[in-house]
Amino acid sequence: MTKKPPCNSWISTPLLEQSKSGQQTANTSALQSKWKDALQERTFLPCDTLVQRIAGEDLTLEYLRATGFTSPIIVDEGTTHKNKSDSHAALGMKMPPRTLTVDAVRDAVGGERVVPVIDVASQSEMDEWTMDRWAAYFGEENKARVLNVISLEISGTRLAEQIVVPRIVRELDWVDNFWPKERTYNVPKVQLYCLMSVQGSFTNFHIDFGGSSVFYHILRGSKIFYVVEPTTANLKKYAEWSMEQENNFFSDLVDGQCFKVELKEGDTLFVPAGWIHAVYTPTNSIVFGGNFIHSLHIPMQNRITDIEIKTDTHVKFRFPQFDRLGWYVALGCAQRGSGKRRRKSVFLFDT
Repeated sequence: MTKKPPCNSWISTPLLEQSKSGQQTANTSALQSKWKDALQERTFLPCDTLVQRIAGEDLTLEYLRATGFTSPIIVDEGTTHKNKSDSHAALGMKMPPRTLTVDAVRDAVGGERVVPVIDVASQSEMDEWTMDRWAAYFGEENKARVLNVISLEISGTRLAEQIVVPRIVRELDWVDNFWPKERTYNVPKVQLYCLMSVQGSFTNFHIDFGGSSVFYHILRGSKIFYVVEPTTANLKKYAEWSMEQENNFFSDLVDGQCFKVELKEGDTLFVPAGWIHAVYTPTNSIVFGGNFIHSLHIPMQNRITDIEIKTDTHVKFRFPQFDRLGWYVALGCAQRGSGKRRRKSVFLFDT
């Protein structure tokens, strides 16, 4: 779940440099809890009137078309009808056992696999980390710094073989439904991530790339989301905050509009396109999730892409092959509408 690095200018530059270099002082120790302190100093709205909590088997295309998928949805563990034994089955989803450890993740994806590690204090990516090194860090009892992994895409690994994403995601996802099966190169690898977070991890406010929607399953541990609705005014403030690096915590700019959503082990969260959110980790956690572009939120997806262009977001932090995917969708819809089957030789962007 790669994201654009957020604004950190409200934390002094010398402290950030000390954190990134690994220097340990009284000040940098305080910096490790800076985000937690910032959250505790603020008041957030309860999510009862915002979040839809439904049974897994009720999360259907018909339901999303009727409701518009305009606010986050939570499927609580055990919230199913009598004919379903658990929320995994109700969602048409399969996950690894809860006994899964970071060591087991390492073994399944490979110890030499390079993994993007985030220094939480500075919200910057660190260089030269492998899964071997990450697993060793995660197992340390006394950690000098709070580090976080949120962008380990695991498609095609032995770990991915243990996972089936929720049925509703498979039904909606443009990559699954429109990307030509013959085109095995340049396929957007954003559909399945393993997130491994130590207690105290924080991801600053952001919008998922391309306005993609997200599913997020808490295998172990817990998470707290701080979410802001993507109204015209809020998106304008977000774009300005991202571009100008204003000296503010983003929720301060939308006073009274930021909701707190607490997730426990076994919960599955679905976040609609464009929602601005930050994430805090109260306890060590392993999460599986993925991003998907779909037909219910085309205007918002395009709007977020426009914001990414306006704010000069680096290509690394944008939805891969976004334009190409859109053309494949247009081609697929035209051919389905005409009743013609697509020939293998008929592609846009063959190079």
